[in-house]
Amino acid sequence: MKIKKKQPEFFTSSEKKLKRFMQKFSLFLRDKLVDRLTFSMKIYRRGVSEPTTFSIQSERNVDGNWNKFSLGDQKSGAPQSRETLKEQLASIKERVRKYIVDNAMEVGWTECEALIKEKLKSGLSAEDIEYQIELPIYAIAAYGYEAHFYAPIMATTYAIEGAEAFAKNDLYRLSHCVDRGLHWSNPDMFVPNPKDRFTERASEGGNGKARRYELIKDNVAELLMKRAPVEGWASTSAAIKTIVDELIDCHFSFVEECGLTPENLPRSIGEWIQVDPKRFPHRIKFDI
Repeated sequence: MKIKKKQPEFFTSSEKKLKRFMQKFSLFLRDKLVDRLTFSMKIYRRGVSEPTTFSIQSERNVDGNWNKFSLGDQKSGAPQSRETLKEQLASIKERVRKYIVDNAMEVGWTECEALIKEKLKSGLSAEDIEYQIELPIYAIAAYGYEAHFYAPIMATTYAIEGAEAFAKNDLYRLSHCVDRGLHWSNPDMFVPNPKDRFTERASEGGNGKARRYELIKDNVAELLMKRAPVEGWASTSAAIKTIVDELIDCHFSFVEECGLTPENLPRSIGEWIQVDPKRFPHRIKFDI
């Protein structure tokens, strides 16, 4: 999975209006005469009486650049106790883990976790990912084949930054991270029945693409049997890694002809196994 600033192919009417608004908003940010900004928004959800309200504030520094945007919500005030926030932080991680495990998404999630850490290490903040990259929009709209990963990504990103704030005893930052993490880890934010998305995607893309995939699927199923250790595979991830390494090392042209890349091959194989485990049998060894 790659996080990049990419516009979706199609927008609904409301999405187009929101896009135009954000373009105008960015013009204000570039206007050097504007030296301070306060922006508030209310989001109303069906079946919820009280709206979610948040605000963004910033001002220019002496160099003319914007200081890091600070965010808050209508409920902000004195933060909760350190122990309460710690418990809530743990609940965010538990919610995400339950969703991942219940829906057998461990293979793709391992890649997501590595990506989150990479982006945070590069200097991006949780707010950068939430407000400058379109993952949250895709998550809310369930847009894209990987949309079921997006809300867990946002929740985990805030959980990681919340843990750092906890270590520094920064209760205000911790409180904000917990609030956003709880929002993104709310079960209502998770895409339901993600396995169904794999099946739906398999029926899309045209007969030509489906036929090409069938060729490499046959190869994957054969390699899972031929390359299986006598005692069984250490794990599904280990099996996928072995198969991917052989396909790339020995059949790279074939992989490309089938419309796949080395980057998306592990995830594709993992999804095929989830959708049709009988076609891709791989015995896992059990240590006694």
